[in-house]
Amino acid sequence: MSTNDAPIAAALQNKLLAALPEIEWRRVQQYLSFVESPAGTTICHPGLPLEHAYFPTTSIISVLHVGIDGAWTEIATIGKDWHYYVYILTKRS
Repeated sequence: MSTNDAPIAAALQNKLLAALPEIEWRRVQQYLSFVESPAGTTICHPGLPLEHAYFPTTSIISVLHVGIDGAWTEIATIGKDWHYYVYILTKRS
């Protein structure tokens, strides 16, 4: 595998991307960039629009609901399989 093929192979670890028909994959591929983020990185703040689409390959994204009192509830997690795991964890700040 060449160096140029490594990011493509990594992207295809995400099952949503891997399931795209070849013609759609070629259209999407040119817009992908690879981002490494440490655990706990916030990718979108409450009230602000999401600026990018994220397709995790080796991570899990938590979807949080933040109440007006600052308490948050984890309502879903998204991984490379694109399954939504819904459960409740609450933290008071």
